[in-house]
Amino acid sequence: MGITLPHSMREKAKWDPIFCQHLLDYISQIVEECIPDDNFLDEEDDSIEKPSGTRAFHPFIPPNHENFDEMMYLDLSDIIWSRQMHSRTHTPTCFKYRSKKCRARFPRKIIAESTFNMDTGVISIHRNHSWVNNYHKWIAIMTHANHDCQILFTKNHALAVIHYIMKYITKSKTALHSKLTVMAVVRKAFMTNMNAATTDVRKMMLLKIYNKMDSYREVGVSEAISHLLNYPDHYINMTFVNIHTTHLLNHIKQFST
Repeated sequence: MGITLPHSMREKAKWDPIFCQHLLDYISQIVEECIPDDNFLDEEDDSIEKPSGTRAFHPFIPPNHENFDEMMYLDLSDIIWSRQMHSRTHTPTCFKYRSKKCRARFPRKIIAESTFNMDTGVISIHRNHSWVNNYHKWIAIMTHANHDCQILFTKNHALAVIHYIMKYITKSKTALHSKLTVMAVVRKAFMTNMNAATTDVRKMMLLKIYNKMDSYREVGVSEAISHLLNYPDHYINMTFVNIHTTHLLNHIKQFST
């Protein structure tokens, strides 16, 4: 079976109404943007007992439970209400780079039904609540936690998400103020014990700071797992060898004199 590219899927959805409906049905099953129980749409109605969030701490429902569907629905409603709702007052992470708009785009527009725009190719998913985050019901049931489920319908969107994930899991865990503290201590010790014969003070101090910072670097979970499982740290058709840079520098200096 061949792979259909996103652009081809859009074009086919424009002239094939059956395919368009199948596409909307499929996406609506993967990504949901509605709270399961319509009774909770009116949050201002105090007469309606809101989900408490305690079911998120319940054990998983056995698949062979005689009332599995009913229990699963109750769990899902409770988990979505307590874990998937964006804060109406927002959080500090909602605003970056002095922006006054929520970068998660909340509150979001209510959409009566899933639609496909023939002119732009944009797909709008049915949404009955402005503050619920995209989710997949089975992921919600299995994790009992907040998550963000999206359809990557363009190449640029997919590449942007890949870049974000790789940048996130490889970012430094050390705070800036901690780095500055280490640098200040190294500089103070270096200036105290500096040899008068040292010619390149700046280079030597930077090297010592770098070595100290590297020794204090925290190893993230992803990096630790990759080392334990012997995963390569790069994927390329080239073969690399380790080079001792200090010996290499001394070797080059012999030819330059």
